[in-house]
Parts: sequence; structure tokens; C-alpha cells
Amino acid sequence: MWAIALKEFRQLRRDRRTLAMMIFLPLVLLVVFGYAASFDVSKVPTVVVGPGAAAVAQELPPPLDVTGVRTDATAGDGEAILRNGEAVAVVVADPAAPRVLVDGSELFSARAVVTGFAQAQGRLPEGTPTPKVRVLFNPDLETSAVMVPAIIGLILVFVGTVATSLGVVRERQAGTLEQLAVMPFRARDVFVGKVAPYFAVGIVDMAIVVAAGLGLFGVPFRGSVLTFALGALLFLFVTLGIGVLISTVSENQGQAIQMAIMTLLPQVLLSGMLFPLQSMAPGVRWIAYGLPLTYFIRISRGVMVRGAPLASLWFPLVMLAVLGLVVFGLSVIRFRRDLAPSGTAAARPAGRAGGAGGVSGAWGVRDLEVRYGGRVALSGVTLEVRTGEVAAVVGGDGAGKTTLLRALAGAVRPTAGKVERPGELEIGYVSAGPGVYGDLTCDENLAFAGSAYGLSGRDVAERAEGLLRRTGLLEARGHLAARLSGGMRHKLALAVGLLHRPELLVLDEPTTGVDPVSRADLWRLISSAAADGAAVLFATTYLDEAERAGEVLALDAGTTLARGTPEDVVRRMTGAVVEVDRRPEGAAGRRAWRRGGRWRWWIPGGDRPDGAARVEPDLEDAVIVAALAREGREAA
Repeated sequence: MWAIALKEFRQLRRDRRTLAMMIFLPLVLLVVFGYAASFDVSKVPTVVVGPGAAAVAQELPPPLDVTGVRTDATAGDGEAILRNGEAVAVVVADPAAPRVLVDGSELFSARAVVTGFAQAQGRLPEGTPTPKVRVLFNPDLETSAVMVPAIIGLILVFVGTVATSLGVVRERQAGTLEQLAVMPFRARDVFVGKVAPYFAVGIVDMAIVVAAGLGLFGVPFRGSVLTFALGALLFLFVTLGIGVLISTVSENQGQAIQMAIMTLLPQVLLSGMLFPLQSMAPGVRWIAYGLPLTYFIRISRGVMVRGAPLASLWFPLVMLAVLGLVVFGLSVIRFRRDLAPSGTAAARPAGRAGGAGGVSGAWGVRDLEVRYGGRVALSGVTLEVRTGEVAAVVGGDGAGKTTLLRALAGAVRPTAGKVERPGELEIGYVSAGPGVYGDLTCDENLAFAGSAYGLSGRDVAERAEGLLRRTGLLEARGHLAARLSGGMRHKLALAVGLLHRPELLVLDEPTTGVDPVSRADLWRLISSAAADGAAVLFATTYLDEAERAGEVLALDAGTTLARGTPEDVVRRMTGAVVEVDRRPEGAAGRRAWRRGGRWRWWIPGGDRPDGAARVEPDLEDAVIVAALAREGREAA
């Protein structure tokens, strides 16, 4: 029990976002909502109309707060004032028949006015005409008439923000975000593409909720459908954009849901849906003016309950448009970080192989340096990948293999050095993860890639047929990728990378975790791509695979350990490698490693000890010796 509790405490301590929600959020909510949670309306914006308006305005009891006096206006003008949302109450200063018109769409303010005049009647001097209070638009002051328009917005916030907040997180957790980074997409393309399906679903949700509100609760709809639709579309764009923005700053789905809830609660409590804005403290009220739901409630209540025209709703419509632009801009900025743009001074796209801008018939990097903050991931790395050949990058965990591949493919911005690569339409990239969408079929994954690279439907169909046949996936083309075996998913990912026939094919550990038979199948596909003229670069931890490459780059801690053809790397090895039955004792044991049932031992001087059999080193031995030699130099 204590072990589990200690583990949970350590995890919670490192999850700063959850910790902040648990400790600081309740305090913030208490302070903010303590000032907002009030139904008491002390001031009701009021306009006085009629010939005696100036005199009457001085005598009005609370909670009426005079914001305008119009001596030339009539009772008919007063109704238009309320319909346009210019005031909540209008006092008609008619000596013979004084009247008070109240906007019933402002439920709590209307109740405060009705209650105030009812209490004031008994205190009026004898002979004074009793003002008649008339509630417009919602004469019975029904709660449903004002709550249903607000709930429509709440549902759109919930569906839009929560659902879309998982969009980019799903890409990141599935390992497909790197694929998007290399594909020819711009940040705005990804934003719009992520929002579009949810936008369509949100429109359907809105239509269903509005129809239910009208049919089940008898809520009126007095205004223009087009005006309401314009406001709803702007509001839906903002809420979906907030969800996408949340998704870009979250590492997993739990964090995305947490942030979605954090943005949802203030909109529920501070937008005027539950508590009137007039009753909130000024500081809290300013928070409400930054919430999109505040403006949608103004639009929905104005159109549905009051029948407000478009001209009177220009301010909330403009504010929703501004909020939409802000959210769109922030999301695009975040996407540009994740989808690292390749066009930089240090990473210049080249033309086609053999053309200007790159080494003739080759792509690669020169003196490449990549930093993540203060940490150096790659330093001074140079590599050439020739067309029609296969090059390999080998190294242990954290050596910098993936960073190098991503920099060459355009998914990482170099800190220094030069990157020569073809245009983005000529690069194929397969990440170390699944690289395919598990909730799409094989055909759908290929169709997505083909569309992304601008292939016609006919080309996609023809090429997909051939690739599925070569990968042995023809019979599984209609299966979801998540239901395929590991080897079959790797084959599908490679087929997706080959579909547009790239000039440069970059593969990040394509055979890791794959059975020997599938590894052989994958290698046939890789060799076939090189034979068709592509330059192929792959990262691997299997040195026997690297021996098949024409060029090998061994990395260690982000720097070059060895480079050249496999034969050159072996030939440049210093000293000798011998084979013994037991691991040598003492300091010599640090230069020994196990191969099969015996030990191999590097002798820097080349002298063979007694009882040791000298062996011809292979690439694995040469790379290990290079690492041991570096350790020796650093220790010295």
C-alpha cells in the first residue's frame, strides 16, 4: 500500500497541471464565483421617453438606473429600444397613463423591476397615477424562454471544446504527428482540417437542440434565422478553435480534458447564463466580456426571444469574429511549432537530384547541429544519401538517430549547418511509431496519403493496388490498421511512405519489433525503392541490417562515431578483435562484449593473448571498438 501511495505522490508531484488544478483552481473559483454568484440586480439600465422624461428620470426608484432620456420618443420607440437591446427597461413618461416596459429576456432584471414597482405602489402619494408595468417578449417571465437559448450555447461549447481538444493529442499519442509534419501541409491546413468535421457535427447538434427547445419547451423564435445562423457559426468556430488550441498545448488526453473543463466552467458561471452580468462585481464582469459564450447568449436571446435585428447585434457578432481570429492565430502559431517549417536558412530545400542546390545525385546534411533548449541533440554531423542507394544510421538509445532523420525530412528545425533535401512533395517519411492511423483501414490510410500529396484518385487506386499486393496486405485492405499485426502495420506504413514515389525515403527503425519473416519482406520493399531510384535512409539498432547499406553513419551522444561504407568502417578499425571463452578480468573486461556463446575482446595494440582466437571483425565489432576507443580517449 505504501509503495503505491509513494509512487502516486511522485507522479502527482511531477504532474504540475493536475496539481495546479487541485490546489489553485478551487481558490480561484471561490474568489471569482463568490463575486459572481448573485441573483440580486441593483441596477437596471433604463431609458425614459416622452414629453416629461426629464422630470420623471429624477424620481425613478431603484433598481432603475437611467442611461438615457428621450423627450421626443414614444411608447412605440420604447419597444424598439428594448428589442434592440439598448436598455432593459423603458419608462414612458405619460402623465395620463405612465407605463414601464421591461425586457423579459433579461429574466432577473425584469423580476427586479416588477418587484420594485409592486413594492413602491403602496408608498406613492394619493392621486399619483400608478405606473403600469408591462413585460415584453417573455410576459410570464418563464425561465425556459431565457435558459434554452443559453443552453444551446453551452452544448456547443461542450461538444466543440471537449471533442476537438483531443484532436492533436490523438495524433501525438498515435505517433502520426510526425507524419503530418513531413507531409505538404501548412499550419492553417491542419487547423481547418481538424475543425471542419466537428464544425459539421456541431451544426447538426445546434439544429437538433434548437428544434428540441422550440418543440418541447415552447421557446419562441421571433428573429431572423440567418442572423441566428451567423452568430452560431461564428461561435462554433471559436469554440472549436479553443479545443484545437488546447490540444496543441496538451501532451495527452487527460491534460486536454482537464484544460477543456477549466475553460468550460468560467463560461458556464460567468457568461450570464446562470447569474446576471449586472449583479457581478466589475472586476469579474470584465472576465465575462472575454468569454465567447457571453456574446452568443446575447445573440441567441436577442434573436429568439426579442426578435432583435442584425444591426442591433453587431457588437457581439464582431466580438465573436475577433475571438475567432485570435484563437485561429494562436493555433496556427502552435501548429507551426509542431509542424516545424523546413524553409530556414540552415535547412534549405534543394531541387531534384543532380540539380542545383544539392550534391549531384545525393541528399544529406553537413555540419548539422540541433539543440533542444540547452541540450545538444546533434553536433557537427555530416551524411550523404545518394539516389538509388541505401544509407543507414546506427547508434544506441539517445544517440540522435531520430533527430537526424527528422531534420533531413523537414520535421525538425536545425540550429546550425546545412540540410539538402528535395521538395516536400518528394519526401517519404515513416516514423518509429505505427506511422498509420489505427482507426482507418489500409485503403483509407493510403487514400489519405495520396490526397495529401496531390495524387489523382486513379493514381492512388493503381499504386495502392500494387503496394498492397507487394506487401501481402491485399486481403486485409478493408481491415482497420489497429487490428493488423505489428509486422503488417509496419508494411502498411512503408506502403504509405512509398505511395507518392518519393525521391528521398526516410525510415525510422522500420524493422524494430518485427518478426524475421516480416523483416525480410520489408527489406525487399526497401531495396525495391532504392532500385527504382529513391535515396533511402533508415535508422536501425540492428547492425546486421546496416551491413546491407551502401553508407553507414554511427552516432554516439549526438556526434559522429564512424562514417563510410561498411567495409570502410571495418577497415579503419584500430587494434585487433579476439574471441575467448570467458570475459577477461580487471580493466581488460571493459573492452569485451558477448557475441553468441563466447566473448569478443578488443586488443588496442593488436597482440593476441594466449588462448585467444583472432577473428575477422564485422560492422558490429567495428562500431563497438569505435565507441570503446572514444571512451578511452575521453578517460585519458
